[in-house]
Amino acid sequence: MSKMNQLVGEMYARLNQIADSERALVRDLAETIRSVDLQVLQDVRAMAATHGGTRRVILTELESLADCIGTFPTLGKPTRTFADPPARPLAPVNDGQAPRAPGDWRQAVSNIEDMFKDYAA
Repeated sequence: MSKMNQLVGEMYARLNQIADSERALVRDLAETIRSVDLQVLQDVRAMAATHGGTRRVILTELESLADCIGTFPTLGKPTRTFADPPARPLAPVNDGQAPRAPGDWRQAVSNIEDMFKDYAA
């Protein structure tokens, strides 16, 4: 019986040793998973920051484009802003005559179409 108690004690010690090594492996795995999670989080934050910077650059370019729409810049000279006064005084409209009465836009379109028909012929 003492031999049996000795074998059970050895088996118990071996099981405790295996359990300790398994616990150490589980702790190592948990630490590795935590470090990978932190690395993924840092990568996602870096991508988000890069994306945010790119979006800001694109938005700035779009705003710049929107500001330029409708203006005709001259080559080699800075464009005039709306706050700048005109270079020369504006000429009077219709040589100082009274403004024309408003017309029908449909008639104006028809006149333009007729004009293009004359050129096409």
